[in-house]
Amino acid sequence: MILRSLFFILLISGPLAGQTINSLPANKMLSRAQAGQDIDVLHHHLLETHGGVFTYATPDDYQNFFSAAKGKLPDSLRVLELYRILGPLAELLSDAHTKMELPAAFYEYLDTEMRLLPLGVRWMDGQLFIMRDLSAEQQFTLGEELVSINGQSARECFRECLRYQSRDGKSLPGAERQMSNLFMDYYGFLFGEPEQFTLEIRSADGGLRTLTIPSERWPALEARLEAQRAKSPPFDPAKRFAFELRDQYGYLKVGSFLPRHWKQAGRKPKRFFKSVFADLEEQGVSTLVLDLRNNGGGSEAYFMPLLSYLLDQEFRVYEELSVATLSIPEHQYYPEDNLRQLEKAARKSLTPRGDRFAEVNDPSVKNTAPREPNFRGKLYVLINEYTYSAAGDFSGVLQHHDRATFIGVETGGSPNVNTAGIANTLHLPNSGIKMRIPLLRYLINNRHDNAGHGLRPDYPVTPTIADVLADRDPVLEKAEALIGQRP
Repeated sequence: MILRSLFFILLISGPLAGQTINSLPANKMLSRAQAGQDIDVLHHHLLETHGGVFTYATPDDYQNFFSAAKGKLPDSLRVLELYRILGPLAELLSDAHTKMELPAAFYEYLDTEMRLLPLGVRWMDGQLFIMRDLSAEQQFTLGEELVSINGQSARECFRECLRYQSRDGKSLPGAERQMSNLFMDYYGFLFGEPEQFTLEIRSADGGLRTLTIPSERWPALEARLEAQRAKSPPFDPAKRFAFELRDQYGYLKVGSFLPRHWKQAGRKPKRFFKSVFADLEEQGVSTLVLDLRNNGGGSEAYFMPLLSYLLDQEFRVYEELSVATLSIPEHQYYPEDNLRQLEKAARKSLTPRGDRFAEVNDPSVKNTAPREPNFRGKLYVLINEYTYSAAGDFSGVLQHHDRATFIGVETGGSPNVNTAGIANTLHLPNSGIKMRIPLLRYLINNRHDNAGHGLRPDYPVTPTIADVLADRDPVLEKAEALIGQRP
């Protein structure tokens, strides 16, 4: 399902016909004391175990958030109401790998019974555009602006939902794109599920009109989505990775550093990159466009071979890989994790360093030699808001070495630091709300200061709604224009 989050684990156990979200057993009533205990547990475990809880939040801001959360508690409240209080922690922590989830039954309800807005949207330049019409009547034109929903500003609705979306630092483009894909879900959880939606729509020529459409359940929307998808060729996993020689340059698409994506494509990174750079040398190509757009990350082991062909000196990917603790408190709150085994392995492999514990033997914290045939020509790197996680790390190393000209949109992932890798899932004892807590902090070897943003391109190019609808690629066009200007 395109509109489903990769971050939500959907555990389907059976139909929930006839239920409302307030009648879900999982959406039970909590006393103020029970909700307060959950808040205290979350506060304590993030503080004790998260690999980078104060990367962006100050200790005062952190304490103030939890104090304010407890101050908002009524005498009793439902689980969903507690989630609405705690969810904006995503905005405070600003860590893309730290994720809060409701109990699984809520996502089962979402997929079967929740009344949803039957539109796919995309946030661009401060406006919410309709990108997919899943309504029964098909009354919308793609690219129209969604101005209001049941009398509320669509922009304000989106901005409220955005507070619940994980992100790295102050970098909003990635979070905005993620929330665009999840807007119908979050709207339901945060604003409710009306029987109908009265929508104010602005057309491309500026005209306004109002339409009222029924809300619908996901199974009906999914059927229409699949019918729309059937009109397009199926996705080919091999297209994540591509290399071709074009007029004046080589084009290399690397859409993922995730091992399973390489396996799906039937490729091995070392062999693939060796072939690419051998071809570049054999053909005498001196300009390379590396396309990292929509690369959501993966493993540094899958990008280090690429770096070794692009850098002509020894390099180190990470300054430090470290955790905050070797002991996880209150194991009973982590039923999905084998914490004893994790702690045993950590004590064996990690070395004390200041007030943290560091990995000193991983290849990514050691110097790596360049490979031949080494590419010493001009390198342009295309980036966007979906250049995340390990792809942000990779970009940060290139930035450290002043090796590339970056074109496109600020990356969603930080080029300086992220907290990822090993993660535990904390289950709050009374509500069942979950928090995925990453343990390992990756300090990227990048001499540029952490400004709290993703990597900002040398040449910012943001596609417009017209570009998206016409399938134009102004980012690649900018790269080609720069190549054409070179002597």
